[in-house]
Parts: sequence; C-alpha cells; structure tokens
Amino acid sequence: MKKLLIAAMVLCPFQVWAGSIDCESLEFCRAPEGSIQPYEVPGLGFTVTGPSAWDIGANVWFSSGCQGEVDHTCGGSGFVPWEGTWWLIADIYEQPPVGSRYSIRWIVDGCPDQPCIEGTIGSAPDTCSWDGALAEP
Repeated sequence: MKKLLIAAMVLCPFQVWAGSIDCESLEFCRAPEGSIQPYEVPGLGFTVTGPSAWDIGANVWFSSGCQGEVDHTCGGSGFVPWEGTWWLIADIYEQPPVGSRYSIRWIVDGCPDQPCIEGTIGSAPDTCSWDGALAEP
C-alpha cells in the first residue's frame, strides 16, 4: 500500500501542472528574412497555460485560397516547460520572390479547425512579435 501511495504522490503533481494551448491566443504571422532563417517563413504564436505538450502542423499552398494540392506540409511536436507565449515557424525550405502569394492552414491539436491565412512574401500577414520563446520540436 505504501508503494501505491508513493506512486500516486509522484504521478499526480504532473497532472496538476499540465497546461494546454489557449486556442484563442493563436497569432498568425511571418518571420522576416534573417530572423530565424535566411528567408521569410510563416509563423505561429501560441500561449500555453502551463507546462504543455504540443502537436502543430501546417499545410502550405504557393497560391491563394488553401485549395487544391498542398505544396508543402510540415509539422512537429514537443513540450514547453512553463506558461507563456511560444512561437513556431512553417519552414518552406525556399524563398519565393518578394510579392509571391501563399496560403497556409495551421493544424493545432486540441483546437478547432483554423482559417486559411493569406500571405504575401514581404508584406503579409504582420511580422511575429516574438514576445516569447521559440518552441523546438
């Protein structure tokens, strides 16, 4: 019985500290050239309510409307150790010319379907505010 009580005491604190992604906090943005990669990439900011596991992906089209065959898919998962705002990028592995249009749909485990975000290399959406830290898979 003592072993069971000790196991329960060790395991329960991890559940008490478990947080989650605040789905209302998602910030769709772009990481400008040279900030993370030598080229501009789409970014996503998200706030967690405590230590949290995350699983986030993105489908990218090099056209508008998030329609047709996906041109690039990326994703990852990881763990952030404390509450706060964190950032991810969708590395498209190439730099389309400035002014090129793209669209992206983020897939955030535990959140409802996300809207299609229209982007233009060099101007839209807004640049990421980088108030937090980068979440690394």
